[in-house]
Amino acid sequence: MKPRLLPEILRQKQLSLEALERGWIAAESQRPRRQFWLMPQLHSEDVSVLRAVIPLLERHVDEATANVACRHLAELERFGRYPRRNLALVRMSSPEETAFLNAVPGSR
Repeated sequence: MKPRLLPEILRQKQLSLEALERGWIAAESQRPRRQFWLMPQLHSEDVSVLRAVIPLLERHVDEATANVACRHLAELERFGRYPRRNLALVRMSSPEETAFLNAVPGSR
């Protein structure tokens, strides 16, 4: 993810929230499409957005995806961001984040 993509990511999150507000997600009959609509919220670095999307993932997608969101939430609550994005976003990792990244296979 390149820093110039951040405006696009924010736009995707806004569209996802709008789809939820307009009832499009609840009205969608296909699970993969509901999941697609909710993914921008799952990938948000805003803790409140992630907390709100977990029950939506349980309701509209599946428990496995909600569990991924729970793991993401724990990471956000611990670090305030996703350390695995630091390199791509040209952010410096703290020593604690570096230890975390080194301990989790495939996290870089």
